[in-house]
Amino acid sequence: MAQLTLSLLDSFEGKSIEQICPLGFGKKGDADNHCAHFTSHVLRLNNHAVSGLTCAGMVYNGEKNAAAGGIIRVNDIFNTCMDIDDPLSGGCLAYYTLPSNMLKDGYMGSAKDKHVGICFEGFVYNYGNKHDKVRKNKIGDLAKIYGKDTITLYTALPAGATALSLEEIKALVTSP
Repeated sequence: MAQLTLSLLDSFEGKSIEQICPLGFGKKGDADNHCAHFTSHVLRLNNHAVSGLTCAGMVYNGEKNAAAGGIIRVNDIFNTCMDIDDPLSGGCLAYYTLPSNMLKDGYMGSAKDKHVGICFEGFVYNYGNKHDKVRKNKIGDLAKIYGKDTITLYTALPAGATALSLEEIKALVTSP
């Protein structure tokens, strides 16, 4: 995996999903939650690293640009990764959900109240739909995202994760 750095992650701060997704999935003000989508593009989490629905699947029905796609569901990412107790210094993923969204077998369910971001050096880089942009929060600042019952979970980065710059994300798109 390429090295995560603060400068790489800071370069995404303030960007909208329209600026990040090279396949054009997601618009400012749409009803879709883009936290997993953002996280997946930055870490190149597509069906080679994590199993689940991607933006390429939504845009091209999975018929082209699969390598440029990113997973769009939080639970697809969580359910593929290894749980950890505390954030890792080299980076990990932070999740926020309600206890009722966690299944008895430890998997995350598909309830809408779930959020993910890239946890690194005391911050969580995540996509906030309220303002339609990437934000940088201190680790504890998102602990009540869904109210006082919000739980925070962490997973290690998947083995296939690769940190990418915005230019590298866009370069994954093949010509029509």
